[in-house]
Amino acid sequence: MDTVVHSQVLDRLQKHGVKPSAHRMAILGYMMQHYNHPCVDEIFAALVPHYPTLSKTTVYNTLQLLEQQGAIIEVDIDKKNTHYDADNVPHAHFMCHQCGRVFDFEIKEKNTIFAKKKAGFVIVEQQVYYKGYCKDCNAAKDN
Repeated sequence: MDTVVHSQVLDRLQKHGVKPSAHRMAILGYMMQHYNHPCVDEIFAALVPHYPTLSKTTVYNTLQLLEQQGAIIEVDIDKKNTHYDADNVPHAHFMCHQCGRVFDFEIKEKNTIFAKKKAGFVIVEQQVYYKGYCKDCNAAKDN
C-alpha cells in the first residue's frame, strides 16, 4: 500500500472510531483500491499471500466492525454472498444475473426515499438494487 493510500485508510479508520491494526488497514486499503464489491472470500484470497496470519474470521469480523462504524456499506444484493462497498455515499447497485458482478449506479435526489424523509421518516439506511444483464453479458447473449 503506497503512502497516500495508507494515509487515507488511517484517516477513514480514525474518522469512524476504529483502532488501526495491520489487518484492518490491509482490509480497508484493499476495498478502497478495488471498487468491485468484494465478498469475504475475495478479500481473504487477495490478502492472505501478504498476511499469512490473516483468517477468514478476521476478515469477516473486520468487515462487520467497519460496517457498524459506517466506514463501509454491506451490500445485500446477492442471496449467496454478502458484498461490501468502500463507497459509503448513498448510491444504487446493479447485479448481473449472468456474470454476478455488482456495479454502482448513481441515484438522484428526486428518488422517493428523499420524499419520505421530508414526510417525517427517519432514514438510517438506504439500499436500492437493480438486477438484470450487464452490457457485456447482454451483448454476448445477442450474438
